[in-house]
Amino acid sequence: EREVLRVTALYAKAGDAHSRLPNAVSQDLATRWGTTNDNIRAIRVRAMKKLKSFLSARGREKGDVS
Repeated sequence: EREVLRVTALYAKAGDAHSRLPNAVSQDLATRWGTTNDNIRAIRVRAMKKLKSFLSARGREKGDVS
């Protein structure tokens, strides 16, 4: 999950809540881990939910820098 989040952050566009990984990048991750693009997507969705939950539990949401 950590690597998927790191790679996602590299391709994220500021202000774009629904950015996607390029297909080639997703395929590279899938090949590296011996899985499918769909599984990479599921891992990304699960990791993003965990990250949002973690940040909201600490009172840090959208743009809160403090």
